[in-house]
Amino acid sequence: MENFTQAPMVAMPNKAPRTLCIHLSTKTFLNSSRRLLLVSRYFVVFWLTTHLVIGQSPREDSLAKQGQRLLAKGHYQQALKTTQTLLTYQKQNYTTNHLKLARTYTTLAQINLLQNQAQNALQYLTQALQIQLTYYKSHSARNTYLYINLANTYQKMGNDAQAIIYAQKALRSDPQGSLYLHYTLGTSYYSAQQYDSALYHYKKALAFKKEFGVLTNIGNTYLKLEQPAKALEYYQQIAKEALPFYSQINLLYLKAKAWHAQVITLGQIADKLAIGKTQTLRFLQQADSLLQLRQGGLPNEKDKLVLGQWVAALTKLGVTVSSYLYAQATTQATKDYWLEQLFYFSERQKANVLLHNITGNANTTPIRLSQIQQRLHDSTAILAYCFGKEALYGLAITKKRVLLKKLPKDSVVKHWQNYNVYLYTLRVIECVKYTHQMYRWLVEPLYSVVGPKKRWLVIGGVFNILPFDTFCTELGIDTRKVRFLDINYQAFPYLIWKHTISYAPSATLAFLKKSPHRYSRQFLGIAPGTYQDTTRHRTLPYAPQEVGKIAQMVPDSKYTLLGKAATRQRVIKEGANAKWLHFATHGITHEKVDLNGILLYKGRWLVKDLQSLEFNNDLVVLSSCSAISGKFIQGEGRLAMPRSFLSAGARNIVYTLWSVKDRLAARLMTSFYKYLMQGKNYAEALRQAKLEFLRDPKPVYGYPGLWAVFMLEGRF
Repeated sequence: MENFTQAPMVAMPNKAPRTLCIHLSTKTFLNSSRRLLLVSRYFVVFWLTTHLVIGQSPREDSLAKQGQRLLAKGHYQQALKTTQTLLTYQKQNYTTNHLKLARTYTTLAQINLLQNQAQNALQYLTQALQIQLTYYKSHSARNTYLYINLANTYQKMGNDAQAIIYAQKALRSDPQGSLYLHYTLGTSYYSAQQYDSALYHYKKALAFKKEFGVLTNIGNTYLKLEQPAKALEYYQQIAKEALPFYSQINLLYLKAKAWHAQVITLGQIADKLAIGKTQTLRFLQQADSLLQLRQGGLPNEKDKLVLGQWVAALTKLGVTVSSYLYAQATTQATKDYWLEQLFYFSERQKANVLLHNITGNANTTPIRLSQIQQRLHDSTAILAYCFGKEALYGLAITKKRVLLKKLPKDSVVKHWQNYNVYLYTLRVIECVKYTHQMYRWLVEPLYSVVGPKKRWLVIGGVFNILPFDTFCTELGIDTRKVRFLDINYQAFPYLIWKHTISYAPSATLAFLKKSPHRYSRQFLGIAPGTYQDTTRHRTLPYAPQEVGKIAQMVPDSKYTLLGKAATRQRVIKEGANAKWLHFATHGITHEKVDLNGILLYKGRWLVKDLQSLEFNNDLVVLSSCSAISGKFIQGEGRLAMPRSFLSAGARNIVYTLWSVKDRLAARLMTSFYKYLMQGKNYAEALRQAKLEFLRDPKPVYGYPGLWAVFMLEGRF
């Protein structure tokens, strides 16, 4: 996030005759049904004089007021529907170029822009302007509001040239200008990277009134012009005590950013450098404390997750500052200090709300590097990844060493989301190429430290959905010369041959102390196999066989819920106190966060259904298609079933990354439990089950898209 504030918290001066303007700022939050709704871009709503003078019919008046009430409450879809009904009524009762239609078109544009439908907003604004131009000349002051809104809409669409054109038209129609008008020109030039022009108009806006948004954006512009001292001069003019919460966070962030820029420009001036470092860290810590306090005080998880983008922006800056000062440090003690600071911000990037849900404490202190090293075995290593503002960093951690490396962010970001697609869609050429490329980008720079260790824990954040065990230390064969079924995948140097790999949402969560727990049974297996709604859900014949074979391996304290017995009520009653809880069924994926889940006999069991439940299982296995499917939230991870079970109290989760045939899932999972019963830990048991596929006499089973589908995440 380059700038927290893109629009000022100001009201537009009433320059146009007989008009009323309402201004919504970028960071205005509307509290509707206990939800925080972020307004994406400020917008001027123009109420025409004719509305007040000519009057309306009762029907028209009712629709207009209802639409505005819904809009004020943040019910955008309902407001859109009501306003469209109003437009239809007006078209039936007025001429097509009546001024009232221009007002309604403008309101429709506003609603669409609040829903990020900029193209629709542009069409409505264009129609409104066409009507206005039949009554007023092009440079009439009555058109100013439309020119400004068109400039803002083009800016949102990324068309800076058009934004500047319409902002200049607004200035010609109102030559005296206004705070809002010059601010709009400033933001248009800023987006176009014409910083000198942006600065000129921001200062013109400042002459009307000293406002938070104007001062911050002047500071931001000076940062772009590499003048951090001037940026600080304007940031320090803001009285933070009078600011709303999010503006306070914004200001602290910007001050930290400016002081860091000062540190870079100060070079080796020791005394000033020390002040710059202190001030940078001070403002970062203040912002971090405010965010933690706010997050802990919010009543529900959805409200807490809204803060994710703020936490992400703050921690990226923290990682950037710490990595720079680590590189500049001249003593080992100073290097260790800044490495600890970097790791702190790395941890704050990951699963804060989940950690709060598990511990019940919003202010759980992230684990320190030194604490991790004390608890690591000689044969184990951690690979932790974190983002700075413009870079990706990797940390290799063992009992005696810590290595920090800057990684090729652009290459990784470009390809990591497609990596799993290559695997499960049988795109063999891409698989061969990128199994090695991902190794080179994410692991090779750290391999000198982690390579000798057999057991790896990956704290990857967004990369926790990448199956690291499929990465190859060398480039595979030329697949263009070999048929897919004839490729000998056993010859590929996958990391799984040498390393046992598992994952954790954060290091703090991985090393949480395990409170002793007595389980009423060792194993509970759930597999409907067939479903009540047979028209929508196909039978999974191998799922009950999977659960049955596993139950046979467990010597005692086992229970199964098969067929019609696999209901939500029975799972809740029987499953909360089983050490191993195993689901073999259909997975459910949906665009909406809380509609992902699994299928039981009578219907769906979704992410939202687990929020008030408690599961103390040591292991939950989700042997279903695409169990990790869910919306990704910055700073938190994927809101999917694995996270919901961890939040409910489960310690470890085995889940799927993509779709899997029930026959293959049954084979791999029965092997997994076979090795558990031989005394292997969860990570090693899963590794051995995968290696059985790799060693199969039929080469096709060695393809990583078959065996890499299952992952283990949780405690270490």
